[in-house]
Amino acid sequence: GARRLAVAIYPRASMLNHSCVPNVAASFRGRHLCVRAAAALRAGAEALHCYGPQRGEACTSARRRGLLQQYHFRCECAGCAG
Repeated sequence: GARRLAVAIYPRASMLNHSCVPNVAASFRGRHLCVRAAAALRAGAEALHCYGPQRGEACTSARRRGLLQQYHFRCECAGCAG
């Protein structure tokens, strides 16, 4: 598989939590990271971004395995645990 060769530090984006059922999408515009809500978020709601394949793109065991290997956590989001 493809190996990631670079990382970047985006302090504000580091506040995004993971979910296999995200409510935000992130994309790049040049060197700038753009994060947009997929729907209206209530004040104080968690901004949830998917670090890998979303629910529907891979089975739960494959998503969990990938997240454990790359990010060192077992996913317990609504998409995995529910």
